[in-house]
Order: sequence, then structure tokens, then C-alpha cells
Amino acid sequence: MKNFFGALSFIAAISLASSAQANSYAKVDLGYRLSSDKFTGIITPSVTETNTLTGSSKKSSGVLGGIGLGYQSGEIRSELMVSYSQGKKKMSADYINSSPSSSGIHEIQADVDTTTVMLNMYYDKFNGMVSPYVMGGIGYAMSTGTLKDKVNGYKFKTKKQSGAAGQVELGVTLLVTDNTMIQLGYRLGAVHYSKKKRDTVSGTNSVRAKYGLNHTLVTSLRIPF
Repeated sequence: MKNFFGALSFIAAISLASSAQANSYAKVDLGYRLSSDKFTGIITPSVTETNTLTGSSKKSSGVLGGIGLGYQSGEIRSELMVSYSQGKKKMSADYINSSPSSSGIHEIQADVDTTTVMLNMYYDKFNGMVSPYVMGGIGYAMSTGTLKDKVNGYKFKTKKQSGAAGQVELGVTLLVTDNTMIQLGYRLGAVHYSKKKRDTVSGTNSVRAKYGLNHTLVTSLRIPF
């Protein structure tokens, strides 16, 4: 993880050094997110019962907020953003149980909080009051939450899970005043969680998120300084 953030810092420093004529700006994001996840795990509620489960979450909704700083040099922009999202998920888990009566599809309710640190690069095509843009970004995501099996009542107190994140975005920038811009965009993001991080219930119980996919409609306020 230290090496990853070291690489991000190096890339950000190179971007800044190459932007001698750059215009600095601050940005605030507010968005609406739909996300889904894949997960796997083992639950052992008693010495005579073992559940092996795999599953995925249905499309779940939540809100996203973020703050960051960036630099504009011609039609190229670089920025460092920190974002936080919160959402409720309904997961469908396929249980393979040592007790056949408990096997089958179970619904799991999840409350998940995710923080991401992203380095984004933009290409802006200036076109007067309305200018299109495209963005690509890499970074790191950290998630925590609470999961509850609605069938058996098991409650999962999750450890922090983390992994590499990437995203792309398409949108338009609206020039409101000489010193204020608003971005309207669609963002597609993905997270691949580390295999070493597991959500622990107790003892030998563990559930691990494998990867996540999210779709976000985002509005951004950008103010040069």
C-alpha cells in the first residue's frame, strides 16, 4: 500500500512540475451512485454446520461526495481527489450448507462506506460556454460496513477491505462565470479488493469482497485560484 501511494505521489509531482503555466483549482463533487459487488466466504455458526457461500449484490444506490485540488495546463488537467460514498446493498448469496435444510439462496442486507483516493487526468475540448471532457483515473479504495443475513440472522462486522481502483468519466463543463465552472458527468468505476483482507464474523467465519463495479452521475463545482 505504501508503494502504491508513493507511486501516486510521484505521478502527481511530475504532473505539477510539467505544469509551469498551469491554473490551480479546487473542486467539490456530489453524485448519485449505483453499485454491485461479488463476494465469497465461509460461515460456521456451530460445530456441526458449515456454510460455503458465493454471491453478488443487486444494483444498490447511495450518495457520493468528494473534494480535491487540480491543475489546468492548456487542454490537459490533472487532479487529486478524495471521495466518500455511502450506500445500502441487497445481496443474494448462494449457500452450500452441511445442513441441507439451510442451503439455498439467502438475502443479505449491507450498509457499506467507501473512501477512495484518486489521481485523475482530463482532456478538455474547449468550446465556449459548453465544453466536453473525458477523464481517466487510478487510485485506492477502502471499504467498511455491516452485513446481515435476513434468513439466519447472522450479523457480519466487517474489517476494512482495500484494493486498487480505476475509473473513467465523460461529461461537459459549463462556464458559469469567469471564476466558476460546473461539470456534469457519467462515471464508471471498478475496485479489485486485496485477497488478504477478509470480513470477520467470529472464529473461522469470513466473507471477502472480490471486486465491485459502480456507475455514478456526478455534478462538480470547480473554482480556479
